[in-house]
Amino acid sequence: MKIKNLLLLFLLVTLSNSITAQEQDLSPWTDNPYGNEWIDYSKGYVRVGITEDGMYKIPLSTLAEKVPGLTAQNVAAWFRGEQIALYIDSDNVVFYGRKNDGVSDALLFRNSVTGGPDENQTARLDKTTSFFSEEGSHFFSTASNPKRMSIVDGSSQTGAEPEAFHINTIIKNNSTWGGDDRRVGSIFAFSSSTGSTASTNELNHSFYQPVNAYIYRIAGSGNGSIPSEFRQSVTLPGFFQGTGSFVELEYALHGNGDLSHQATVSASIDNAGLFSPDKEVASHSFYRYEGLSNKKSLEINKNVSSTGTTFIGFKATGSGEGDVFGFSFYKFTYSQTLDMGSVPAKFFLFPNSAAGRRKITISNVPADTRVFDISDPSSAKLINNTNQNSNTLTFDAIKNSESPLRLSLVAGQSIQSVTSSRIYEVNRSLLQQSTNTSAFLTGLKINPEAFDYLIITHTD
Repeated sequence: MKIKNLLLLFLLVTLSNSITAQEQDLSPWTDNPYGNEWIDYSKGYVRVGITEDGMYKIPLSTLAEKVPGLTAQNVAAWFRGEQIALYIDSDNVVFYGRKNDGVSDALLFRNSVTGGPDENQTARLDKTTSFFSEEGSHFFSTASNPKRMSIVDGSSQTGAEPEAFHINTIIKNNSTWGGDDRRVGSIFAFSSSTGSTASTNELNHSFYQPVNAYIYRIAGSGNGSIPSEFRQSVTLPGFFQGTGSFVELEYALHGNGDLSHQATVSASIDNAGLFSPDKEVASHSFYRYEGLSNKKSLEINKNVSSTGTTFIGFKATGSGEGDVFGFSFYKFTYSQTLDMGSVPAKFFLFPNSAAGRRKITISNVPADTRVFDISDPSSAKLINNTNQNSNTLTFDAIKNSESPLRLSLVAGQSIQSVTSSRIYEVNRSLLQQSTNTSAFLTGLKINPEAFDYLIITHTD
């Protein structure tokens, strides 16, 4: 058996607040054995880090300084191993950038200590963020046939079905990104043979389980140091009430003590009656360090008011000092009016529309707003020939039956510029400098078959 150890000290590139709840796609890692198949090692690359989904621009000159020979004709970009469409706007490269949604974290989760990898992606309960980085990495270089955004005619045509509303999502989780791009939170829940149940130095694990998440702790009546309930008022901006309107609540609970747990989840139009029996959305019984996630539809005028206000509550109904658990996130997905609210940029999602041409009318749209179809985020399209009358924008969009219709509207000059601190030159020569041997490298390309273990770490 060959045992060769290679220690590579280099910047670990992580791979991407979503527009709304989406399927977690692990195919960039599961479909490719090593994940570097897309790289042409004869070319130079620039890594661009994106920490929030949206339309971005980079001056061509900035990229050309770091990649010799890069021009408007051959500039190309990749995200998670797939080439993405670019739009050349004067001297800028425009693209749809994505933050790190944490999907690759799922590769580190198991459903139990003795189990293998979580092939069904059920162990990672909080899918709203990553443990490790919010930065989604986009790599720019050159290509002989670079991918460009197609231009789609958005002029209104007879027969296009109108959309009445779109889908919006509000997410609350219990951690934030620190100034050093590290995830920080008050409590990280985990199980331990030593009996520890919470830590602030939490990520030094070889794998994770459903219990692992940053949580807000709640306890039964036997533990006075931790509150027995959590309640919070929530407003759903622009709530649409009419045919097809809805509100959906999703959340995850994580055990954080040695006893069994009794949890009640409630939603009410008034705070005083939040935990009355008729406002109960769900109740859960689970044990020690187990975790669970759930999704429930809420009733208008009972759980949520007609104007989109509600109170959400999590309550421990058991007793005992060890009856401690917490929630890692809650998420409201709901129908929202087609109103841009005069903000410079906004996403619109139409997941349940029938395939074909759809008529979109959006109010309170700033002047000179551009419309991008990002239904396929790797193949963004620019929709032109839109009609703006005062602050109302009308256009047609084509929905593919296989995916929701997602649009990004950006006003005038409001496409975000990538800050210089998020643009990194890729220096692969560091690989050779940092390893104790070159025998197992082909040029600057790692030969994965030459090693039983590849250990990756940070420099500090």
